[in-house]
Amino acid sequence: MVAIIILLVTLSMGTFVKNIHTLIPAIFISPASYPYIDTFVAVLSVIATVLLARRKIENWILWIIVDIISVVLYAKKHVLFISIEYGIFMCLATLGLLTWLKLLRNEKRIGHR
Repeated sequence: MVAIIILLVTLSMGTFVKNIHTLIPAIFISPASYPYIDTFVAVLSVIATVLLARRKIENWILWIIVDIISVVLYAKKHVLFISIEYGIFMCLATLGLLTWLKLLRNEKRIGHR
């Protein structure tokens, strides 16, 4: 269900962002360089935040995906400082995932005693 929501929102918002320079040319002079990828990252970030608030472990996987895409995207756009920042975020998200997995294993081990 979450994957379908991500896909539908990304496609609809991506199409909007792709065409926003024709809809509001006074504000958006040139077209977006990567409208669907940027939208995908934004949608995944919102969903990951909701999952984190609900304490779902899947949030870390989404954050890692966001970070990997962002590292590549910003490097391709030659915004290297932000690319490095997302590399750091990726390490933190990986650490978060590993920490939560360790906590889950400990909870299961304690629960089976």
